[in-house]
Amino acid sequence: MSVLSNTKPKAEKVSSNDKIEFELIVTHIDDSPQMRYTAYGIRAIYGNGEIAACYPDISTSKEFVQEFLDMVRGHDVSAVHIHNLIEDFLN
Repeated sequence: MSVLSNTKPKAEKVSSNDKIEFELIVTHIDDSPQMRYTAYGIRAIYGNGEIAACYPDISTSKEFVQEFLDMVRGHDVSAVHIHNLIEDFLN
């Protein structure tokens, strides 16, 4: 299962005027004694504070996720495209 499959952006609320800010998030995964790790992901937030999308487990590399954030920050990214951008970046 893809780590990206659990989040569905609210496409019906997206308009060309909705600016999205991105932030790095840290998640501590503790599924079992053998499966403990820190995951890094992103949260995309509209200017009004509403969460556009959240992908908490993109990579165990903070630098990798930060590189993605550096790439998308400052660009006019729509919530409906975030998933595809992450998929492309992972490949």
